[in-house]
Amino acid sequence: MEALNAGVDLLLVAYDGLQFYRLFACATDADARGGLDTAMLHDSETRLRRALLVD
Repeated sequence: MEALNAGVDLLLVAYDGLQFYRLFACATDADARGGLDTAMLHDSETRLRRALLVD
């Protein structure tokens, strides 16, 4: 999850269900261990909402 902690806003995953679930499990595990930078995730969410014009 180094990419998310580094400020990457979107992760591209191959159109493969197994890869998606593997990535999702990895992110969920990192979050449970406190391994995700919540401030960085908040900043990323803000940028994405602004880019997509979503409130």
